Amino acid sequence: MVDWNETSAQTRLQESEALMETAVKAALEGLAEQPEVDRRSLRGDAAEVLEEASKGAAMLVVASHTGHRLRQIVMGSTSMHCVRHSSVPVVVIPVNEHSASDET
Repeated sequence: MVDWNETSAQTRLQESEALMETAVKAALEGLAEQPEVDRRSLRGDAAEVLEEASKGAAMLVVASHTGHRLRQIVMGSTSMHCVRHSSVPVVVIPVNEHSASDET
């Protein structure tokens, strides 16, 4: 997808890191013991970046696609690429029906 907003790479990185921090906080909320989470905001094709970044990790966790079925077929699937090409175990978290319907 093309972003039509003109922003600097630094602004995009800051936005990405803020989004990531919010997601990690939500995922860890209420846990008595919180696992160590390696946070990195990397640029590039999502599937290839995840494949490369996960080398040497204990596991790679990704979410399933939230778009329409046609979009999955036409654009490919990041999670499927990771499952097929990752050198570490991959866990794919399915999207629940409520969150999937919010994005369609």
